[in-house]
Amino acid sequence: MRAAAGGALAGVWTAVVGLAVVAAPVLLAWLGAGAREPMGDALSVAATGWLLGLGATISTGSAAWGVVPLGLTLVLAVLAARAAGWAVDWSGADQRPALLLLVVAQAATGGLLAATAATLSGLPVRADPGEAAARTALVLAVGAAGGLLGERRWQLQGWWGRVGPAALASAALIVCVAAGALTVGLVASAGTIVRLVGQIDPGLGGAAALLALCLAYLPTAVVWVLAVLTGPGVSLGAQVDVGLGGVTSGPLPGVPLLGAVPTSVPASWVAASALGLVAAGVIAGLLVVRDLPAASGPLLAGAAGAGAGVLAGAGLGVAAWAASGPLGPGDLAHVGTQPAAVAVVVGLVVGAVAALVAAAAVRREQRRSAVGDS
Repeated sequence: MRAAAGGALAGVWTAVVGLAVVAAPVLLAWLGAGAREPMGDALSVAATGWLLGLGATISTGSAAWGVVPLGLTLVLAVLAARAAGWAVDWSGADQRPALLLLVVAQAATGGLLAATAATLSGLPVRADPGEAAARTALVLAVGAAGGLLGERRWQLQGWWGRVGPAALASAALIVCVAAGALTVGLVASAGTIVRLVGQIDPGLGGAAALLALCLAYLPTAVVWVLAVLTGPGVSLGAQVDVGLGGVTSGPLPGVPLLGAVPTSVPASWVAASALGLVAAGVIAGLLVVRDLPAASGPLLAGAAGAGAGVLAGAGLGVAAWAASGPLGPGDLAHVGTQPAAVAVVVGLVVGAVAALVAAAAVRREQRRSAVGDS
């Protein structure tokens, strides 16, 4: 029972602190605008942004917003991880059943609070309470479990213990390549971004809120670039498409972050795409071989490498799914990419390379051992 109580307290702490993180820039913008509207409306806006960061779709009668600000999602997941670590120390949970109970309690409590926030919202923009509860529970569960694994309070065993770290490393490499490409694009488009900020003229409080909004969506933009590099491309509304084959231009909202959308895709992106996927496969293959039992043959090593690639593809596919959806009315009713295509491309390429590398490494080691024994 102490593990469940610790998990519930961790869920409350994660929700309260996460809401405060969102409320801070919203209240700054509210104060900068002269605090003309009731504070309750500003807090409702903060709660709505908090739910969006947790994956809920926000909608009115005529429009919806469902593209997740993944930067905020990452912050909330880190908060969940920190709270889970504290709950483990407080409750003394050290066995797998108790740790699982703690994570479930934390996720369920956060989901209940999210459903309550969605129900009590005083704005015409609302989230479905059931969806808010389910997606909040998922984010908190992943964050809490990831935190416990990172602190080695919870160990992955068997197949997952060998393949999981390799999949994570390969996916992280692909994300880093996409982040590098986005950074280059942002630097090259700095003039356009500054001009867009000047056109908005948000004031001091509004500038803080605008900066927070752009930072929250920065990892989402990384996933969009990743989708371009892996082949499926990204649609930024009904008229703008960006892919390795070219860019279809059209009108975009005057959001500073969208000022980095290129008019053409640099040729270096094609090379970065191929090299990034191959390098991710090589890393996955080498890592699974390191963790395989000494008696493993090339077939088992290749299967483990392929599994790491498929798992990496599935994770990046989920990220692509979160980075896709409606972003307002009209042309912005669908923004994002094809999550299944991202998962398939990454899974096939990284999995194939990882399987070949892992099998070759085991075969080479077997030959070396045979020469040493003879």
